[in-house]
Amino acid sequence: MLSKYALSSAAAILAVASFTFPALADDAVALCDALASSPLDTARPADVTGIAFEEIDVATAEPACRAAWEATSDPRIRYQLARVLFHDNKLEEANVLFGQAAAGGHVDAKIGMAQTLLELARGQAAVLLQEAADSGSVNAMYNLAVDYAEGVGVPQDSARAVALYEQAGALGDAWSTYNLGVLYDEGTLVLRDAAKAKAYYEQAIAKDHVWAKINLGYLLLEGDVDPTERSQALELFRSAGVDHGDTNAGLQLGLMLQDGSATEQDESEALVLAALRARDTELGGFLQLADTGLSARNLAAVKTELGAPVGSDSMDDAAIAELRRYYAIAP
Repeated sequence: MLSKYALSSAAAILAVASFTFPALADDAVALCDALASSPLDTARPADVTGIAFEEIDVATAEPACRAAWEATSDPRIRYQLARVLFHDNKLEEANVLFGQAAAGGHVDAKIGMAQTLLELARGQAAVLLQEAADSGSVNAMYNLAVDYAEGVGVPQDSARAVALYEQAGALGDAWSTYNLGVLYDEGTLVLRDAAKAKAYYEQAIAKDHVWAKINLGYLLLEGDVDPTERSQALELFRSAGVDHGDTNAGLQLGLMLQDGSATEQDESEALVLAALRARDTELGGFLQLADTGLSARNLAAVKTELGAPVGSDSMDDAAIAELRRYYAIAP
């Protein structure tokens, strides 16, 4: 997906702009303007509306703009032809033309050239990563899997991403097994499978991966939760919060303990205050809701820390103002 600041892909323009073809069929420049001019190009003629990048018809725009390029030395036409070529994934030629247009003073061509160079670099990086992965590099397998999962430098390919993560995970990479857990937990690139996600998280946890502990804790709390699952989730959050210093995991543990025994309530208050002092944004969001989700004891402790009146059982406007002041100060 191209940035609207790159090749003038008009993200804010929801439909292709209307235009009128030139009366003279041989007016190559006007035809190129109609088929490939950018709506964001301030150098375009006042009577040219422009066309959204994703709406360019390469089959008609490329010959028209090549004819216009041959008829004029205008950098704007080189830019428009480069724009068409980029759309057609002819990156090397597009890069040359963007460079020529930029050298001729066309400002938007510099943006197009920057985007083209990025795309070329991503493609070259993917080739290098594949070569390293083929040579047995776990780090390359992981990074290439991320690229396939996100479609960076290579077409998005969930099956290829999974295969590379599995290959790296089998060689001991905890991040790869964690990411496999995320893929099957989220269910966006692959069909959601909570059992697979749990198994992959457990493999990553065996290598002490903190995020896997947090995600498995949440997974165990889905649906009907039995006492064993709750106890496991508590220990996972405690390990992430205490052993690894993850204040957000500590917050989740604190919320789970706040209605427990006196000892659990003591731990809960300490964990909630630790999250507050770390300016945890999730806690900050809770505190601005009508129902904060905090126990009366924890809410009172939070208000005391903020310097807000403790009397009421909710966060009034004055307390929220203190909360925002508090979060504005670096911890």
